[in-house]
Amino acid sequence: MQTKTTEKTTKVVKTTPIKKTEVIMADLNNIEAARRGEVQDALNEFNLNWDVRKENLVALSTFTTNIGDLLDTCNSGIFRNDNHVHLGTTSKRYTIYQNSELLDTILKAGEDCGLTITGGGECYDGARVYLNLALKSVNVGKSKIHRAISVLNSHNGRGSVTFGATYTIVHKSGNTTKFTKIFGSIDKFRHTTSVATRVSNAVAGLFESLQKEEETIKQMQEM
Repeated sequence: MQTKTTEKTTKVVKTTPIKKTEVIMADLNNIEAARRGEVQDALNEFNLNWDVRKENLVALSTFTTNIGDLLDTCNSGIFRNDNHVHLGTTSKRYTIYQNSELLDTILKAGEDCGLTITGGGECYDGARVYLNLALKSVNVGKSKIHRAISVLNSHNGRGSVTFGATYTIVHKSGNTTKFTKIFGSIDKFRHTTSVATRVSNAVAGLFESLQKEEETIKQMQEM
């Protein structure tokens, strides 16, 4: 008895290997020349010296009649340029707002509000980034509270730039409690707005954050 064998053909997709040693820093060409040095220093200090990019996403078919075919989708993936980590999935119309742009905007807005960026960093592999603008510490009861206005941006395809406050409470025992409060009522600014509008909205957001933050401290003192 003869057995009939069928050879399965697999479609191979050629890819270009990523050089793990390759380091791609933020592109500052969209920043005013006079401000690039200040923005560059802040990017380095807060480990935000990287950009993100959009890549059109395709699906690898597992359907019986076209296994291995690449199918087009309506989505894009957002990836870091320095380590190529996938941060999120969004529509192809989504507009990216780079770390350098955020820093430039908040530096300008901070100057108008008398605030200086004193901290920053990333969360979730860079899907969220934040900047802190320190305020004067206050005493509430037997605890000391270090305060900062926080500005958050998303690289995961969801959300606009938002404002809030970060509190680090140093208790009498020496233990600390840290939390961030997002002020949801404050107008956010979208990635698609013009540079001038971003700055004016950021100034408004910072001023309103200061008012909200003072209200929060007052509530703590009354507890």
